[in-house]
This record gives sequence, C-alpha cells and structure tokens, in this order.
Amino acid sequence: ASLSIDGLGFFAAHEIAIGVTLYIKMILHPQFYGMICLAKVVDCNYLPEQNASKPYRISTQFLNIEEKDAQHLNKHIFQLQIHKRNKLKE
Repeated sequence: ASLSIDGLGFFAAHEIAIGVTLYIKMILHPQFYGMICLAKVVDCNYLPEQNASKPYRISTQFLNIEEKDAQHLNKHIFQLQIHKRNKLKE
C-alpha cells in the first residue's frame, strides 16, 4: 500500500469502479493511531505483473479527513520518510 496526505493506494483482487466511495479504517504503526474516513476511487489499473493475486491497483482520494487525523497522518508520513532515508544511509 502507499499512503499520502491526499489518499491511499492499494492492490485488490477485484476491480473497483472510479467514483465509488470507500469507508477506510486505518491503524498507523507504530503509534497504533486509528482513523476512519471516506475516500473516493480515482483510478483503477489492471497490473497482474505486479501482483498476481491482487492485480488491480486502486488509487483513492480522501474526502473527509479530520484535522487531528491529518496531523497524525502528516507526522506518520514524515517518520516513514526519515526511516527510509536512514535505511539508505546504512
């Protein structure tokens, strides 16, 4: 899965139509911060070479993320970037 302040990307076993609204429940690790929001499917691509069991790459855009959740999400993404950068230095 890929995560940004604007949305979530993931692979799925079945196609999800563009425009569909999804109910998203996430737990951000390692903080174990839970958040719930709505997200609209903005893209759906068939990519079996990347994931045979879940060949559909779904891209979503968050619709109603609360301010406190956005702050936690920003912090989480920033921490992931720092972790990734430190791994590259090793």
